[in-house]
Amino acid sequence: MFSYFQQFIEGINTTSVVLIISSFFFLLGSIFFFEKKRKLALWLLFLTALLLGFAFATIDTYLHLWDEQYHALVAKNLAESPLTPRLYPEAPLAFNHEIWVANHVWLHKPPLSLWQIALSIKLFGVNYLAVRLPSILMHALLVFIIYRMGKILYTEKVGFVAAIVFTFLHYPLELTAGFYTSEHIDIAFMFYITLSLWSWLEYNDTKQLKWIILMGVFSGAAILTKWLVGLLAYAGAGFIQVIFREKRSSIIEWKRFFLAIGITVFVVVPWHIYAFSAFPIEYSHEMAYNTAHFYSAIEHHAGNFLYYWDNLNALYGNGDLIQWIILSSVVSIPILIKNRIYTVFLMIVILMPYLFFTLAATKMMSFCVIVAPVIVLVTVGLLIGLLNKIPKLGKLPNKRIFEGFVLLMMAIFLLRPKEAMINHKLDTEESRLTRTVYEEVHKAIQQLPLDENKNYALSNANKLLEEKVLWMFYKNNVIAYEVLFSVDDQKQLLDLGYTIKKIEWNGNTPVLLDY
Repeated sequence: MFSYFQQFIEGINTTSVVLIISSFFFLLGSIFFFEKKRKLALWLLFLTALLLGFAFATIDTYLHLWDEQYHALVAKNLAESPLTPRLYPEAPLAFNHEIWVANHVWLHKPPLSLWQIALSIKLFGVNYLAVRLPSILMHALLVFIIYRMGKILYTEKVGFVAAIVFTFLHYPLELTAGFYTSEHIDIAFMFYITLSLWSWLEYNDTKQLKWIILMGVFSGAAILTKWLVGLLAYAGAGFIQVIFREKRSSIIEWKRFFLAIGITVFVVVPWHIYAFSAFPIEYSHEMAYNTAHFYSAIEHHAGNFLYYWDNLNALYGNGDLIQWIILSSVVSIPILIKNRIYTVFLMIVILMPYLFFTLAATKMMSFCVIVAPVIVLVTVGLLIGLLNKIPKLGKLPNKRIFEGFVLLMMAIFLLRPKEAMINHKLDTEESRLTRTVYEEVHKAIQQLPLDENKNYALSNANKLLEEKVLWMFYKNNVIAYEVLFSVDDQKQLLDLGYTIKKIEWNGNTPVLLDY
């Protein structure tokens, strides 16, 4: 592990190295102050998460092919026209609205996370870091939410250690960096779902109406980020509302439950009415496409019945015991949490996504990451519960130093330096070309001067798979295609005022040629 960590650090850029090393110093400060200055400790841990997010986000200084560059391009276009999601900014030539990698109006994902990226692009410009910034912030903010959830469910210490574990957990950091499929969409989905779960816990702890309102808002935000799994908080809350007599017989509880649902509907429905009215063909196709995920393996994303059991290794760390530790943690919930309502709620919100996605035909690695904060919480709850059963640990003369050392080693382990090294250091394949060439092509496209007074239509953009997206992301006056224009296409484009060019490559330098 330590040799891989050394290789990983040696193989990445100086900025990322400084940020990663700095994050460990902030972590140690957070651990040191936790016993006496909780707020300071939490803010230091927030800064730790922020530094790590920026560290991973700046390792690869280019947009990843699947699916980050598509989300980036749609968000860039949303920055200019927030109510018209578009992949191609203009569509002078015929296209198939059913092909989400080559269409014009783009409803393949709901708009909220893309609006967030669009705002970041508007504020900080068209660049890879602006695309990743919202994910960096959401990942870091979950420190406070996980801590608070842990305090309600277990103890402050469980919440704090769980927040540390999540901060250094490899998979969410790679989503923040745009590395895995659905990257920023899934970070936002996890964020809003976690906020909705936290709001329900706060409501049951305080009975304050504001938390029910926030539960409705955050559930709506989750649906506007991906889709109906964003209702996860209602699965737990609804089940409890029915089976517990004190909830079932309370008119106030029913009113507040339906108030939350009403708020969620109010948040979600206006966008869908608008999208159906403005883009009926594309909207109808995407709704049918979403439904098809359950009974068809979309784009060959299939898996067997144990797919998500095996997937626990990818999300939480390699090792033969990972799955069994997590399973034991879930089983331990009724033992360690005495509040029956919280016990049932946690069991439902953890098991429901795994049951649903196991039954669905389409299976993808990130589908169940939405409950990662909750799984981290219950796992840490079990481990600390077991450690508390060892009486001699509480009598160690240098207990704080020992705990700090253990947490520091755990943080390095959770980063999974071997996987990080493979993902970011080695010259592995991405698309048809090595990652080094891929980065060089990004830079070459950005640096190629174009006449700002002209609108260009580029063809044969096939240096990389889906290279057309890069041209349209980095250049404001370009539409790009991966085929040569026919004579009719050329005439149509010229009549519309486009300057048409054919792309050739001199090594990693693009050259624009006349037809």
